[in-house]
Parts: sequence; structure tokens; C-alpha cells
Amino acid sequence: MDFLGKVCKVSNKNHNPFKSVISRLSYFLTQNKISSGALLKRLASASSQNTNAAPGIIGIPTNLFAEFLKQKVEKKRNLEELCNYSNMIDIDKDGFVTEADIETCIKNLPNMAFFRNGGAALTQSTFNSQAKIFPKTSRLSKEKALAVCKQIRDALAVKRMQYRDAFNKFDIDKDNMVSFAEFNRGMAEVCDLSVPVKE
Repeated sequence: MDFLGKVCKVSNKNHNPFKSVISRLSYFLTQNKISSGALLKRLASASSQNTNAAPGIIGIPTNLFAEFLKQKVEKKRNLEELCNYSNMIDIDKDGFVTEADIETCIKNLPNMAFFRNGGAALTQSTFNSQAKIFPKTSRLSKEKALAVCKQIRDALAVKRMQYRDAFNKFDIDKDNMVSFAEFNRGMAEVCDLSVPVKE
């Protein structure tokens, strides 16, 4: 194999199409001097579909976000492939791409674990219930949620743990992200909470 063939083989092995889409999306936002929130507002105003991911949160249905990617960010990729990437960008798997979803992907560009296996870990939620990061109907009242947070804070104080220490302990695979499974295991050592409350 000649030198050029070896270089191409190495570069193809390290090529990550999902990471490439996120890089190009980040570049698009920077070049157009627009925030992800402003972009979503613009797309929402041009859409006739429902763009409320949750009360007060603007989100674009994943299929519409894929169409935007095809028109403005990744013209050479086919729409079906971009629909898959749009679903991966939808971190909380609520069917909408929100500002939090986009920002999470962009902030994790240097994180190799986030994009491992072409982002395969992002194809499904690690949550067991239908309540995701932004539940449409909250099972906990605001008062109950505050009481749970206080209970966690007090338990961490008894164990003389700072929030960052707890995060680092929970992050078993050291990918700088805590999955629900990691949070569930870690929280079991801190205080006794039911699984629905943890979710």
C-alpha cells in the first residue's frame, strides 16, 4: 500500500460523521453570528408544526431539524442519515431539538466518549420512564422537588462531599457525563430515594 493509501485508511478510521455534523452546525452558528436559541426561534416561526417541546421551551421536531441540516449545514448527506443524526442531537429523546440539546452536543465536541461509536450511545434514552429531562407533566410538585434537593444536599454534607465530588464519583466511565444508570447507582450510596424520584 502506498503512503497516500495508508493516510486515507487512517483518516477514514478516525472519521466520525455525527461529530462532523455537530462541528459543521457549530461552524454555521458561529459564521452566522446566531445562538442556538435564536436559530430555533427562527425555525419555529417559519414552521406550521408544533414547536413547544415543553411549556416555555422552544424545540423543533427532529424531522424538521433534519430538513434544516440538509438545507443549510450538510447539503451532501441524505435526509434519512440526517434524520438519524437529528434524533441523536435530541439528547432527552422528547422528539424535539431544543437549545439544551444543541448546546450539549457542541460543548461535548472535544469529548471523545460523547461521540464514541459515531454517537451510538445517543440513539436511545437511558431513562426507564416516559418522563425525560424536560417532562411534559411533572410528577413532583415544586415543593417536593425542593425537599428532595435539600435531602440530597444534606446527605452530601453528612458525607462531607461537594457536588463536584459526587459527580466525579457517580461518573464511573469518566466520560464527563452522568447517565441515569450511573446517577441511580451513585445516589444509592448517598441517600435513599425511589427510582421515579431519581428520574
